[in-house]
Amino acid sequence: MPFPATNMAAAMTQLDQRYALIPFMAIKTGQATNATEATNLPTLALGGRDSHWIAGAKDPRQPVGWQADPAAPTDAADFVRRYITPLSDYAEWYFPQRLTLDLAAARTGTRGTPFEKTLPVWHMNTLKLPVLGIAAEQGVTTEAQYRTFAAGTQAQLTTFTLNGAAHLDIVSARGDQVARWIGAWMRPLVK
Repeated sequence: MPFPATNMAAAMTQLDQRYALIPFMAIKTGQATNATEATNLPTLALGGRDSHWIAGAKDPRQPVGWQADPAAPTDAADFVRRYITPLSDYAEWYFPQRLTLDLAAARTGTRGTPFEKTLPVWHMNTLKLPVLGIAAEQGVTTEAQYRTFAAGTQAQLTTFTLNGAAHLDIVSARGDQVARWIGAWMRPLVK
């Protein structure tokens, strides 16, 4: 059922972990105000945490609003500026098509495939490249899943978990912890 909402509430009630329909498309920024909420069972079944949906405004004379949480990993206004504005390309940066194709090809090796000359990966089981795995504490992947992947590839693995974070907070958090992890991990590799 449609209900009036501020622009920020309309955006965040689709993406904040409490309201996101799909758990891997979630950030943590705050909470809806003037909202009547109910438990969202389908999202809980998909792995959502404390998932709710908004049935409408408590006071129908006022729109559903958004209250930012200064302690949340991601700032809602900053996220909206980077993702939703016409000049940004956040979705392409986060879900680059070329990377997806390269990883799909490299995972099994490329000998005898159309990628053999442009992406030569022939000995994936003996290739020992370093891998950095960063998980969100309340996200989709875990450090254990990175370890399982690395065990199958014999990769040298370094993992970190961003505490208190939902899946997308890794790339949109207001803090620089993830960037510091990446910088420290890359330092010995860049000579």
